[in-house]
Amino acid sequence: MSYRSPFAAAFEEQQELEAARRALAAPALSPAAAAAAAAASSSLPAPGAKGGDWPASLPPGFRNLAAGQQSDHLVLVAAFDVWRCAARAGGQAGAARTARHYRLSPQALEAIAELREQFAAMLADVRLLQPPPERAGAGGRGGGRGRGRGAARSRGRGGGGGGGGRGRGAARGDDGGVDGENGGDDSDDSDDDDDGQGGAHLSHLHAAVSWADDPSAPHNRLAAAPEMVKAVLAAALAPRVAVFAPSAGGGASGSGMGGGGGGDATSRPAWLAGAAREAVAVHPGSVNHPLARHQWRHPQLVYLEKAGGGQPAGNGGERGGERGERPAAPQRVYLRDTTAVSAAALLLFAGGAPLVLHDEAAVVVGGWLRLRVAPAAAVLIRQLRAALDELLAAAVGGGGAVGGGAGAGGGAGTAAAAVAGPGAAALASRVVDAIRLLLAEAEARPLTAS
Repeated sequence: MSYRSPFAAAFEEQQELEAARRALAAPALSPAAAAAAAAASSSLPAPGAKGGDWPASLPPGFRNLAAGQQSDHLVLVAAFDVWRCAARAGGQAGAARTARHYRLSPQALEAIAELREQFAAMLADVRLLQPPPERAGAGGRGGGRGRGRGAARSRGRGGGGGGGGRGRGAARGDDGGVDGENGGDDSDDSDDDDDGQGGAHLSHLHAAVSWADDPSAPHNRLAAAPEMVKAVLAAALAPRVAVFAPSAGGGASGSGMGGGGGGDATSRPAWLAGAAREAVAVHPGSVNHPLARHQWRHPQLVYLEKAGGGQPAGNGGERGGERGERPAAPQRVYLRDTTAVSAAALLLFAGGAPLVLHDEAAVVVGGWLRLRVAPAAAVLIRQLRAALDELLAAAVGGGGAVGGGAGAGGGAGTAAAAVAGPGAAALASRVVDAIRLLLAEAEARPLTAS
């Protein structure tokens, strides 16, 4: 989803684009507040109402996974989902209207849809997804249109986001995003696909991925649980982890991360990234950039990539010092596409096996990230992680879903054999439910020692 931003608009519409992104990221409102916000704004729909209800201007079936989650990644998911639901409800014309409304590029969205189709086919090939009988044996690692893949690979083309340059082009000076001209072209193209070949292509893509997106499918049982999706992001992006920097007084934040900062709660926090504890900041184009320290759900985040850094040109550096001039300060390093994650998500999914320090009521993840965890919780996490590793080994090594018997992948050793068999599905369900319960509790209350 982060390969190419689906958000695209001309320069004069960057404010509306940013409003659309932040509306998807905003916490859910009560029904009364949502109605008042919708009445006060004619340019964008209000954020979601409590309980997943949305104003009538949004397509039926749309559930905003990004609401209040402090995640650039989930905002991209929400943008794709609102377009997909609009296409299902209103066809090509409905999809085009929604794309214009949210300043989305239909070309980028179609490229994302095609990549999702290819990824689902690969997961089905290794039997981590179970397609319906009519698709079994259909094959499908290939089967993609060059148009979609080519659009996905051209990073700069098509704008790529507002708010100081969430898209690649805005920060790097590529051929899109800085002035929004190419983004405007993408938005304008949405009218061209209202019928004809564009409509047929869109219908093909939605039909192709519909089996993987079926909400009744077992693999989608927890797809609408943001705490589970963010835990998967933690697993995918680790070790790209950043934590609150210590406060000037060195006080602990009490938030589940040893050495976390207290600092001024009304200011934006400073961050330290990776084992090197490099000083970084959240990119201005992130929906998380405006958040003050006390507004963050968690004192740690995962990110897609770093931008900036290095020594600026001019009178800085060694040559400037030789001339008696003041060396220029190094350029700031920014984190792109960030998601706030709980300590539990990192303990369960990030890095290798965590090191439990019982005497210190702490756990070390990835050899550097120290999290304060109550001893009883540390034992539970270690057991859950071991069980999860065994279940995944059985699924991958056995060439199929847990409990599905041996497949083309062969055996996976004694650990996988221990969870294979008729009771494996029930065991997997219990492990996953326990993990979700722990993650949901960590989202509501930081995982700390008492």
